[in-house]
Amino acid sequence: MRASRPVSEVKQRTAGRQGRPRRLSHEAVLDAALELLGDMPLQEFTLAKLAQKLGASTMSLYTYYASRDELLDAVAERAFQLFRAPEPKGRWQKRVLDWLWALQRHVDRYPITIQLMARNGHLPMAWLGVWAPILKLMHEHGLEGKRLAETFDWFINAAVGLIITQRSATEISKSFAIGDLGAFPLEDGMLVLRLLHDLKSVDRETRFTLGFRRIVEGLETCIAEATGNGD
Repeated sequence: MRASRPVSEVKQRTAGRQGRPRRLSHEAVLDAALELLGDMPLQEFTLAKLAQKLGASTMSLYTYYASRDELLDAVAERAFQLFRAPEPKGRWQKRVLDWLWALQRHVDRYPITIQLMARNGHLPMAWLGVWAPILKLMHEHGLEGKRLAETFDWFINAAVGLIITQRSATEISKSFAIGDLGAFPLEDGMLVLRLLHDLKSVDRETRFTLGFRRIVEGLETCIAEATGNGD
């Protein structure tokens, strides 16, 4: 007759077979959410889909975040905390240009950041941290008060606006169709046709290179107007 095993051993083996719920970290939850949001629109994102990706229960996520909104606020902070600012080197114009390229690469990696910059009127503190060096640079070069506010507002809108529009502009320029150009004078119609043809050869890198250069030149003008010295 086989000897019975101790009850404690039986419970231990049973627990091992059933497995314990996987303990998640806040970082793991947020990184999984960022990855998921890279594949779907924000409005389709749910805690149930995130739980499925994590191999966890939906209810378990509520032990980390009380609601979808609270989770998305944390995702926004995480998204901008992952921004890697370039090392400040060279003249201020180069530092600004390097920052613009770094922001563009970050948005390429985490496209959802565009929608998280000011979701529901809430500015993530980490997003403020991303552009704080640019604000400081402007102030150090003589911009202050209302002029600083106006210049900074223009700069951020120009930078973010360019990044947003150019995310899809290249594909649109390759696939759009036009209507009848018969209403145009012949010379104007030919000019439009040449433009549309040439646009197909303009790649994203060229668009960003030109756009970022113009933004830096605009900032040079603002500083020169305020201080009489754009260097």
